[in-house]
Amino acid sequence: GWTATGIFGTPVVAGNRVHVADRETGELVVLDLRTGREVSRHHAGRLPNFPSATVSGDWVFVGSLDGVTAFRGR
Repeated sequence: GWTATGIFGTPVVAGNRVHVADRETGELVVLDLRTGREVSRHHAGRLPNFPSATVSGDWVFVGSLDGVTAFRGR
């Protein structure tokens, strides 16, 4: 097992990736499921206290305080 420190959000597993909407930074953080290594970060905007990502097909959606931000790819 592994842990990711400094990321504050609910993890969502899809395929071989873990998506975390980080409320502190306003970013969607993508981690490798096997190693926990950070794969990428994408700015999602101002996030609520309990943000979460939703995965549908090749899209990842993050609800922000201003609407919904969509990212293509996993």
